[in-house]
Order: sequence, then C-alpha cells, then structure tokens
Amino acid sequence: MNKLENRKDIAQDMVLYHVKCRDDEIQNILKKELPGKNKFEIYEFRFSDFDCTERELVMCGIQMYYEVGVVKKFQVPQEVLVRFMYSVSKGYRKITYHNWRHGFNVGQTMFTLLTTGQLKRYYTDLEVMAMITAGFLHDIDHRGTNNLYQVK
Repeated sequence: MNKLENRKDIAQDMVLYHVKCRDDEIQNILKKELPGKNKFEIYEFRFSDFDCTERELVMCGIQMYYEVGVVKKFQVPQEVLVRFMYSVSKGYRKITYHNWRHGFNVGQTMFTLLTTGQLKRYYTDLEVMAMITAGFLHDIDHRGTNNLYQVK
C-alpha cells in the first residue's frame, strides 16, 4: 500500500506544481479591467468561447462570481479570486475535450441556469458559489481517457 500512496503523493505534487501561479501572472490579470457582463454574453445560453482567449475566460469566470454577489457577501479578496481562477485554468490539461474551455463552459452554463434561468432564488449564496465552482472544477486534471481505457 505504501507504494500506491507514494505514487499518489507524487502525482498530487506534480499537479500542484503545474497549477502554481507566479506573482507576475496574477498581477498582470489584476491590472486588467474585468470584461463586464455584456462583452462576452456570459448571461446567454448561446454563449460561445470561440472568440475568447483562455485568459479572457479566466476574467469572465471572475466576473461571474461578482455578478452573483458572492465576492462581496463572503468578502473574497480580489487577489485570492484571481489566483484561484487562474490556478483552475492551469489545472486543466491541454487535451482535445476535457480542457479549460470545457470546464469554463460547464461553469458558465451553471451560472446562466442560476441567473438567466432564475434558479438562484432557490439556493443560498454559498450553494450558488459552490455550484458555479463545481462547474469550473469538474474535470480538472482529466487525462482525456474514459473508464474502459483506465481498466485495461
């Protein structure tokens, strides 16, 4: 069992290494103005990420937390939120489907269901924050293989 635990620990350390954000990367994002709710149509079910860079998706994700009011409610420091979102984007592998764009799209869909779909009123602010976050994170570090491949 120790061999398996050691392999798991090494894998976790590697993931942490790859998602670590340098201070200059964070400062670069902090200097930029958030895109606002209308620039990329984040409230729309027809939202498309094709015209967005991966960094713009990070900025849109940050904007969503502001839009649902959880940054103010839970007093989340801007630098903490920026570091979190940028780390999430870096935690996705550069693969065909289960990548940062996919993770962002699931988070954006949850955001749109809660806001445009008016489901937010049925949940607490903490639940809203958790659902959007779960959408962003749901496939982080996915290797792009399915269960059948893993078993073989």
